[in-house]
Amino acid sequence: MDTAVRRADDAFDDTIGMQRAGDMRSGALRARDAVGFSIDALIYAHGQTNDREKFRMKKLQRLSTAMPHLAPHVDRLWEIERAIPNGVDGQGRYIEEALRYSSELVDMAQNVARQHTSNVIR
Repeated sequence: MDTAVRRADDAFDDTIGMQRAGDMRSGALRARDAVGFSIDALIYAHGQTNDREKFRMKKLQRLSTAMPHLAPHVDRLWEIERAIPNGVDGQGRYIEEALRYSSELVDMAQNVARQHTSNVIR
C-alpha cells in the first residue's frame, strides 16, 4: 500500500508541475495515473495483494461485491479512465477532479490501514 501511495503522490506532484507549465494533456494523463495508483492503495489496504495493474478494474469490482460501499468507485474509476476531454479548459477541470479524487482515495486507504493496524495491536 505504501508503494502505491508513493506512486500516487509522485503522479500528483508531476501533474501539478505539468499543469503549471501549461502541458495540460500530459497533466491529464498523469492525473489519471494518480487516480489509478490511489485505487491500488485502496485495494491493497483491503487486503488484496495482486499488484498487476491490468487487473485493477477487476480487483476493484470483486472487492466492491464483498464491500458494497466501494461499488461507486468502480464507475468513477471507469469515468476517470475513459473521459479525458479535448481542450485546455476541459482538461484543467479533469485534472482538478482527478487530483481531488486521488486525495480522497489515499485518505480512505490510509484510514483503512490505520483501522487494521489498531485492530491488530489490540
